Amino acid sequence: GLVVLLLAAARPAAAVAFPDTVFANGFDPCSGLECAQVACPAGGVTSVSGTVYMPNGTLPLPNVEVYVPNAPVGALPPSPQHLRCEQAPAGDPLVATLSGADGRFTLYNVPIGANVPLVLLAGKWRRQVTIPNVAACTETPLNASLTRLPRNAGEGDLPRIAIATGAADSLECLLRKSGVDDSEFGISGGNQRIHMFKATGVGQFDAAHGGAVFPAATTLWSSDVALSNYDQVLLACEGGQNESTKPMAARNALRTYLYGGGRVYLGHYQNFWLQAGPAP
Repeated sequence: GLVVLLLAAARPAAAVAFPDTVFANGFDPCSGLECAQVACPAGGVTSVSGTVYMPNGTLPLPNVEVYVPNAPVGALPPSPQHLRCEQAPAGDPLVATLSGADGRFTLYNVPIGANVPLVLLAGKWRRQVTIPNVAACTETPLNASLTRLPRNAGEGDLPRIAIATGAADSLECLLRKSGVDDSEFGISGGNQRIHMFKATGVGQFDAAHGGAVFPAATTLWSSDVALSNYDQVLLACEGGQNESTKPMAARNALRTYLYGGGRVYLGHYQNFWLQAGPAP
């Protein structure tokens, strides 16, 4: 028969890292989902497997944190702060792993029973789902509908992203093709997760998407306060360096934003930010 797994030393209030497998080994009584972990006969194991995908459900993603929480997950850090790689995610992971190069993952020693929570976390993309049932001492494969990242804020957490349009790139199309809903695209001041700014090229939404005019990209990089509304900033190639729109104050602001935890993608001629650089 099955024996509830009682492990042998005190479990910290929260894991201090994100190892391949995290679980209790304490003299203290089990708590929460820890009490639903079981020892299987003949070397068997209870596991859950699947593939993590982009929001579109077709492109596999490597190095995504996948875990069963044993405490409330709570809110993500405010923009532009991020957890460091050595920090455990919120929710006191009970068992955890990372998706492989092909997006596949397997979690071992998963608690059994109905409605087992599962978290997928990649930076500030986070989806919390419920596994309908985990059977003891066997593998439970998950449908791709449960293991893709969220398409909109109704399905989970998306980072706050600012995109500056360019003459040679259409970075907004990259996010749309990844599966993010059009409802998550807007302009600064809106509650959408992705805000558009005009550097060069396209400067407003088409009529089918409301027709709003994009603010100038110079208002985005005018100060680190403006930049810090976002977790990530994507600056498309403008077809030229356009040095006059990127004065020293803007370059200093971008440096402050980066040092504060922000992420920046610079397309082609946006190399000016690196070439000219901030003040020493």
